This record gives sequence, structure tokens and C-alpha cells, in this order.
Amino acid sequence: MTRVQQFEEADKLLLAMLKKNPNDPELLRRRLRVLVGQKKYKEAIQLGNKLIDRSYGRNEFYVVEVLAKAYLGADQKVEAKKLVERYLSRNEIGFANMRESKKALEELKQKAI
Repeated sequence: MTRVQQFEEADKLLLAMLKKNPNDPELLRRRLRVLVGQKKYKEAIQLGNKLIDRSYGRNEFYVVEVLAKAYLGADQKVEAKKLVERYLSRNEIGFANMRESKKALEELKQKAI
């Protein structure tokens, strides 16, 4: 099975699960990642912006990472950079459990320049 087929299959499964639990934040975050993997950036950007408000802590930063990738994929570098900079300036980014997120966001910021 190719990577594209895997993302298509994952999206089908997620959509079926979301019919039963349409507001499940974990399912929605997984779908966000799948949409980016499918290069459905416009849809990913819409979902990602909704999910930021529904997420907190580490999950919020996870959404930001994936959303920034969607912005970059859609060639919206300015939006990606603003988003990443906003989250890199937050106090939580310095916490020990956020090291990987900080590194990922710094890498995304470089791609947005």
C-alpha cells in the first residue's frame, strides 16, 4: 500500500469514526495530520484553525505544528511564520516536555522565511 493509499484509508476510517463522535478532539487532530499528508491544505487550514481553540497544552502545540505545515504547503509562508512565532514566544515552549515541539517550530519558522 502506498503512502497516498494509507492516507486515503486513514481518512475514510476517521470520517466514519467522526460520524459517531463529531467533536472528538483526538480524532480531529488525527484527521488534520491526514489532510496535510493528502496535501489538502485548504481543508487542513480550516480544521487546524478550529482545533487550536479546542486544544490545550501539548495538544495545542501539536495542532500548531501541523497547521504550520499546511500553511507552508499552501504557500502561505507569512501566515505560517506568524503562527509559529506566536507559539515560540509562549512561556510553555520552555518546559522540558516541549523540547521536541520547540525544535519542530523553529525548523518550520526557518522554512517560512
